[in-house]
Amino acid sequence: MTVVHTPQFTTELAPEILENTLKAEGYPQVWIRQDKSGFLYPPHIHPVESTRVVLAGSMEAKINGQTYFLCPGDRLTIFKNIEHTVTAGPQGCTFVIALRV
Repeated sequence: MTVVHTPQFTTELAPEILENTLKAEGYPQVWIRQDKSGFLYPPHIHPVESTRVVLAGSMEAKINGQTYFLCPGDRLTIFKNIEHTVTAGPQGCTFVIALRV
């Protein structure tokens, strides 16, 4: 398995609560990102598992030829060493990203 897409993972979009939840799941490094409309993370990999939860706006992730659309409350976990691209949606995207190190 390379990716887990969990639509409507949560309705709790308070960053502090999500940060605590992800840390309790074993993701000690957690950040909040806010990207403008169309911001592109070009093809890249993480040497560790990463997960993100959309707080506002939307994002599109492309992994192994599959496209995932994420809206507020959706979660996407990508396992280590999997190449992917991510693009912020038309209204931009605010999201929590966490790394399992």
